[in-house]
Amino acid sequence: MKRDHTRLMEMLAEAYARHSPRSAAFQERAQRVMVDGGSHNVRLIWPFPPRIVRARGAWLQDEDGHNILDLWQGHFANVLGHNPEVVTTALAEALRSGWGLLSGMADVLQVEVAEILARQTGSERVRFTTSGSLATMYAILLARAFTGRNLVLKVGGGWHGAQPWGLKGVEFRQGYEQPDSEGLSPDTLGDILVTRFNDTEALREVFRLHGERIACFIVEPFIGAGGFIPARREYLQEARRLTERYGAVLIFDEIISGFRFRAGDAGALYGIRPDLATFGKVMGGGMPVAAVAGRADILELAGRGS
Repeated sequence: MKRDHTRLMEMLAEAYARHSPRSAAFQERAQRVMVDGGSHNVRLIWPFPPRIVRARGAWLQDEDGHNILDLWQGHFANVLGHNPEVVTTALAEALRSGWGLLSGMADVLQVEVAEILARQTGSERVRFTTSGSLATMYAILLARAFTGRNLVLKVGGGWHGAQPWGLKGVEFRQGYEQPDSEGLSPDTLGDILVTRFNDTEALREVFRLHGERIACFIVEPFIGAGGFIPARREYLQEARRLTERYGAVLIFDEIISGFRFRAGDAGALYGIRPDLATFGKVMGGGMPVAAVAGRADILELAGRGS
């Protein structure tokens, strides 16, 4: 049976290569200089990804002339579809004005976006960065600095980016206590606690055992990598109660959920305000922008006076 399955997969790969010869040739070229021919494992579709040459709205076109309906939309970031005119026009104008290239200084557009983000999420302060991974790492570091504690609590199946405290407890097949990447120190892995998503009793138990040492609990209101499962209201309510009781920071990772279900944070739909929240994807519409937002007394630790 295994031999038959292997042969079937080989036949499918051969048929796909005949169907998309230019994409196949491009993959061979890419593999000569890039690891597996790409820069992100999720995008390395077996046996090779299509070589995209055009994108508009919901559609992609590859180099072989095939039109592809794109339901993924750039890691769920392109809420307006590919290359919406309202975005491309604004970007072109920014580049013509000289704003588009990095100056390192805050710009009026940056302040306006911060004002909108703060208003729509009830946040007191905002700090921008360039990716969701950096935003969640930033939030965790702030929580550890604010509390003086080391332990980071997350849920099994929760993905918080390619940063040290996000690389444990994602892949169920190898066990939630195992690292999801090599190169992590034992100390870092020991600082990560993993609990079950939507299991209120398990959450109470982990706080009972470790609450005085937990710096933060980071959780998605709508878990992405773990199966696109919404959090139960009572689960997030208990998370808020426990973090307040034990003096831990509650972080909502809203990289996926933020500005997707409403013009703001998904936490508001539950009537719960975290101490910190991270945003990205939809808020950038495909551009490399993310943010940490929340309480001023925590975020001010990122300032020059700290």
